[in-house]
Amino acid sequence: MCFGGGGSKAANRIAKEQRADEVARQARIKDGMAKINAIFDGSSRGINPVTEYDPSKTFYNEDGTPFEPGAANGGNFISLPFGGGFYLGGIPQIAAKTGKLFSGVERTGGFDDAFYDKRRQAYEDYALPQLDQSYDRSKDELIYALDRSGILQSGAAQKKNAELSDEFDKHRLDIANKGLEVANDTRANVENVRSNLVTQLQATGDDQAAAQAAVRQAQNLNQPAGFSPLGQLFAGFADSVSRIGSNARNDYSGFIGGGRSLFSNGGGSARVVG
Repeated sequence: MCFGGGGSKAANRIAKEQRADEVARQARIKDGMAKINAIFDGSSRGINPVTEYDPSKTFYNEDGTPFEPGAANGGNFISLPFGGGFYLGGIPQIAAKTGKLFSGVERTGGFDDAFYDKRRQAYEDYALPQLDQSYDRSKDELIYALDRSGILQSGAAQKKNAELSDEFDKHRLDIANKGLEVANDTRANVENVRSNLVTQLQATGDDQAAAQAAVRQAQNLNQPAGFSPLGQLFAGFADSVSRIGSNARNDYSGFIGGGRSLFSNGGGSARVVG
């Protein structure tokens, strides 16, 4: 007797089960992707429920999407004499009466542009006070050195103050650029974490585990960032200040452009010719 037909049926059954398993797996992956994206992109919801519908205003559904009345929703289209028109009545009124129509929308969670801008601002809030303190200290040291040398009101003193201001502006720009770098690095890190979660989801097909991991990772990413101290910002300037009036003739060493007195005659004695 031949039992070949039974083997074919078994193979077909196995193939059918495998296809069904793959369909279910893809559905779980789709659900997992939606959960990951909801956690990383945030979600919207309608706020401020209304009890009356005004066709001249914008309203929102429970999920935060704009409410769009139409004939399919049971609304009646009112034509305007100058063209166009709007829908009135029907579903809009029903939705308002049942508390499912909202005048505002609120977005919660996720990593949006505002999140990254806060990281940029957090770095500036950390670094700028250090810059101000270093500047004030350097300013005090400069005033002391100029006063000690008796040139506090000189043109050379104005030049030295300008040098300090220029260096302050440079460091201020560096801090702003570093803040942008922090924001961009944070954005890249968030997307890298999301990518790893998606890879794990596709490998396991476990949407629940993916969602739980996404929650944990999002909590970690929301933790305040730590920053390194700025260090000696005006070290070179401080060194030049320490050399102001450092030799016996009380010259202008420490100023850009030379270390000789503006009125030096090269070391020889002066003679008045009559």
